[in-house]
Amino acid sequence: MPVSSQDGKFILCSYCNQRFRFGYDANLHEKEKHSDELKSATP
Repeated sequence: MPVSSQDGKFILCSYCNQRFRFGYDANLHEKEKHSDELKSATP
C-alpha cells in the first residue's frame, strides 16, 4: 500500500520508494510492478 512522503507532496511506492503525484498512479504501479510481493503479503 502506497505511503505519503514526509512533506505530503508525493505518494511513495511502499516497495521501491518510487514517487508518484497521485495515489491512483502509485496503486497502479504496485499492482503492475510488485504483484509478486502483493500476493505473498496477502494470507
